[in-house]
Amino acid sequence: LVDRKAVIVYLSLADNELTSLDRQAFIRFSALEMLDLSNNKLQSLPTGLFEEQSKSLLAVSLRHNQLKTLPEDLI
Repeated sequence: LVDRKAVIVYLSLADNELTSLDRQAFIRFSALEMLDLSNNKLQSLPTGLFEEQSKSLLAVSLRHNQLKTLPEDLI
């Protein structure tokens, strides 16, 4: 048998009324290219949230949230 791991490159968590995210929320998604967090109630993002995706992440949608500031390491 071949051990195959699913590789997720697009993840949508839009429209879930999320109010916060744990710093390690996406740690297992090292190949993630696109993340949709739009239409939630996020007020802030933790520092280091996308540390594992620093080479793969191309786009993050944060539209229609309640963000006031973004961590410096986000971009």
